[in-house]
This record gives sequence, structure tokens and C-alpha cells, in this order.
Amino acid sequence: MKGLGFLRIFVLIFISTYFAQSAFAASTKPQAKPTVQQDQLYTVHRVVDGDTLQLSNGEKVRLIGVDTPESADNPKLRRDAQKTGQDRSEIIQMGKEAAGFTRKLVEGKQVRMEYDVQQRDKYGRLLAYVFEKYC
Repeated sequence: MKGLGFLRIFVLIFISTYFAQSAFAASTKPQAKPTVQQDQLYTVHRVVDGDTLQLSNGEKVRLIGVDTPESADNPKLRRDAQKTGQDRSEIIQMGKEAAGFTRKLVEGKQVRMEYDVQQRDKYGRLLAYVFEKYC
């Protein structure tokens, strides 16, 4: 029985050490740096939809604080239509209007980015506040 107690202690120490090392490795793992730096200017190549831009370097940017209707038929559109009771075609029309508004504001123009704590969403898009070029 004494040998069994030693074995339990050894296993507990091993498991504790393993998880501590895993947690340390995860916390010290360098975060992926965005290809876009704060306070530098970037050209908006195109507007994907009312709340998503594509920069001239190919990077997609999701606008923080902006949520526009969908402009194409997809699962989110169907969820939104069910949740709100609105017709899908009405939602798509509003999404296209939102995309047109965003297009007029920034497409082809230079902008700068500011990030919040989380720099990317689950789709890999940069999450940023976008500002017009300042003088």
C-alpha cells in the first residue's frame, strides 16, 4: 500500500506539472500579428458588405460597432428573417443599401485602423475601428 501512495503522489505531480507547462506555453505563445498596423494608412480596395472591407493588401476588416443586414442569402440571413419576422428580400435590400453607404464613405480611400483587445474574429478578419485619413 505504501508503494501505491507514492504512485498516486507521483501521478498527481506529473499531471499538475503537465497542465502547468501547457498553460504557460499557451500564455506565452506569441499572438499572430496583424498585417495592418495601427496609425498607418491603408487603401480600401472594396467594400464586401456594409460592415466588412477589403484592403488593397487583401486583408479583410470587420468594422467594430457596426452590424448591417445581410446583402446575400446565407444562414445568418435566414436566422435574422426568422428572428425579426421580416421578409428575406427586404433584409437583402437593406443590406445592399448599407453596403452602398459604406462604399461611398471609404471605397478607394485611405483609412487608418485602431484595434480593440481581440484583433481577429472567428473568420480570421481583422476587427478594427476604421477612420478616414487625417490631415
